[in-house]
Amino acid sequence: MTSDSTSAEKSASRPLKNSIRMQAERLSANCFFNALLREWQGWSLHRMTKLSEKTKTTSAYLDLPNLPSEVEAVISFPMTEASLVICLSHFSISGRHQCILPFLFFNKEKKHYREVSFTEAVELVVKEDVLWKSDSTSKHLFLNRVFISIDNIEATLHYREDNLVSVFNDSVTFQASEQSLITGHSVHPTPKSREQFSLKDAELYMPEYGNSFKLHWFSIQDSLLIADSVHSLSFKSLTRSLAEEDTQFSQSLLNDIPSDHTLLPAHPWQAQRWLENEYIQSLLRDHRLNDFGLHGSGWCATSSVRAIHSNHASFMLKYSLSVKLTNSIRHLLPKEVIRGKEIHQVKYQSVIGSQLKKAYPNFDILTEPAHAAIKGEDGEPLPETMIVFRENPFNNEISNQSTELLASLTQDNPTGESRLVNHMRRLAAEENLALDVIVRKWFQKYLASVVEPLLGSQSNFGLLFGAHQQNLLLGMSSGYPEKVYFRDCQGTAIWLEPY
Repeated sequence: MTSDSTSAEKSASRPLKNSIRMQAERLSANCFFNALLREWQGWSLHRMTKLSEKTKTTSAYLDLPNLPSEVEAVISFPMTEASLVICLSHFSISGRHQCILPFLFFNKEKKHYREVSFTEAVELVVKEDVLWKSDSTSKHLFLNRVFISIDNIEATLHYREDNLVSVFNDSVTFQASEQSLITGHSVHPTPKSREQFSLKDAELYMPEYGNSFKLHWFSIQDSLLIADSVHSLSFKSLTRSLAEEDTQFSQSLLNDIPSDHTLLPAHPWQAQRWLENEYIQSLLRDHRLNDFGLHGSGWCATSSVRAIHSNHASFMLKYSLSVKLTNSIRHLLPKEVIRGKEIHQVKYQSVIGSQLKKAYPNFDILTEPAHAAIKGEDGEPLPETMIVFRENPFNNEISNQSTELLASLTQDNPTGESRLVNHMRRLAAEENLALDVIVRKWFQKYLASVVEPLLGSQSNFGLLFGAHQQNLLLGMSSGYPEKVYFRDCQGTAIWLEPY
């Protein structure tokens, strides 16, 4: 068995094992290849055979060199010249595998291998038309997004380096949990790709940086706003109430709002995009739209970026953002915001809502009862100006202190075990029980508190919630799942005939 570089050359050509860049690449590798392995079936799995306490080997088919004992399995990708071999410290039946860097590029016939970084491995994968056929421009664009995503994760790890241990170990508030999702989507080729945001923008408006910002306030002539509300208050009353309940908001500004205008709280980054629009500039010149700038208390981005939260507010706000996150510009469409109102009506104004609450008293849906957008010159809503009001139960100490985002609980830790694993270990120590007992107990409560209501809502009540780890929030005041909140009505559906 031969390698095409010496050990010294290898060490000099790649980052140190525990460097932040290496951490970012490993996190990215997990996301990328877990997504690829789920969607493409042209790979093969090889379990390891133990040689000694320190080394293992693969099957005779691969005939790889002896590998460290932490390697549980390897994945082989057949390619034109050789095979790309990915070592795994954990192979998961659910698809959340754990990669070990560097990877190997292995020629079985020549019994020759070399180590490759994650970025080179991605380039090799993209080069192979076995995976997908695309033109060179599209491939270059895809690669660029992968590399930008790695850079963004690395920048976040540098920024959060001093409190990273706390992120994965200490107790957190709802808001802190939302801002602890370092990697983003755990199964995605470019989990932290973003366009239009500068680094300065990202530090202020991306949740993983843990910062806050003020809203940019406008008032607009009522006739120029396409608004609707199924709440007991109109959209106009809701925005004024949002300002009035903020102790940092200027009362004199409230007094200056014309009676035929509606207050409009804008995301500060998106507000700058509004101000670049010639039509909106004309509204400002005619005083049909008034610009009051930044005011009030701080708000924080939640894990979705475009939905924001403040501890004082009765509602969260969700915005159209003219930013490409992962794979799409995040504009809200009229057909999407309708669903939030429908779910609100089901929850509060229907027999089904009452029955659902009785069947699952600890299952809550954060509805979106009101929305608005500026009316364009053609009389249609401008998608980039859409604003949605979402219920906010996390404005009191009890719910704020005991609620966590599921995705933050389960995300990969760049330097150790996940927050959920660390949480389980604490419970085991506190209750003086074996870890496997605690894990079963926790999972049984998860099934009863989270999975059963989601399945029962669909099968018994005809309500389909597009649940995933970034829109499920767990109330765990006892350390175990006891209450679940579903948010993001954009992915819901109502079927009037349950099955």
